[in-house]
Amino acid sequence: MFLRTIISFVLLGMMSAVWGQNLTGTLRGRIFDRSTQQVIERAKVILAGNQAEQTVFTDAKGDFRFEDVLVGRHNIQVEAEGYQKFVHEDVLVTSYRDVVLEP
Repeated sequence: MFLRTIISFVLLGMMSAVWGQNLTGTLRGRIFDRSTQQVIERAKVILAGNQAEQTVFTDAKGDFRFEDVLVGRHNIQVEAEGYQKFVHEDVLVTSYRDVVLEP
């Protein structure tokens, strides 16, 4: 099968403070094929970094969401059938800021 590159990856981070010393936030985004503008449903999105690895799958709109993400640097990996694996390294999660990433 011809592999197409996932060329567009948008990640939004919405941060919130949690009582105590740890700051956590929510990372969310949408996965779509830039050449066709079609969202990619059921893409596997993996968050790795300064906490245990987490995996979610995109919904019918291509959206994904990670909650309770610790502040710090993380790597995001996206895998979908028919596409090459996409990795975005050093995603910086900071408190009270939205993060928008595009490859």
